[in-house]
Amino acid sequence: MRARGPLRALTAACLAAGLLVGGPLHAAALQVSPVGLSLPGDRPAQALTLSNTGHTPVHAQVRVFAWHQAGGADQLEPARDVVISPPMLEIPPGGNQLVRVIRTGPAPQAQEASYRLLVDELPVPGAAPAPAGGLRFVLRYSIPVFAQPAGTGP
Repeated sequence: MRARGPLRALTAACLAAGLLVGGPLHAAALQVSPVGLSLPGDRPAQALTLSNTGHTPVHAQVRVFAWHQAGGADQLEPARDVVISPPMLEIPPGGNQLVRVIRTGPAPQAQEASYRLLVDELPVPGAAPAPAGGLRFVLRYSIPVFAQPAGTGP
């Protein structure tokens, strides 16, 4: 129990130093909705909405991968039976972009198929650099997509 007072003081000092040293953080303005998709066996497509809540254009790339887990780690392989439209996009400030996730073949027959959509915010060429001491983030969203077997609902 004696270490509690010195530990608390040390923690407070570290936090204060971090606030003094760190510059401003500029959060990315790219938002994704919904954060998970399901492709019912009777519907070959779903939609995802990307939004730009910032004051400058956002450039993004959307890719789809077949997804499974082995040994507790995600395994991603390029998907052959699901496509994205559009795969590259620019969203104006305050704007939205609808992205379609389309199954190109028949629904899975025996069990659900799993995919991951990777939505990568791309650096904008010619954008102003982050202020001195600040950071500018670009985001990657990893969104699960599940294709249901034929004859099943969501």
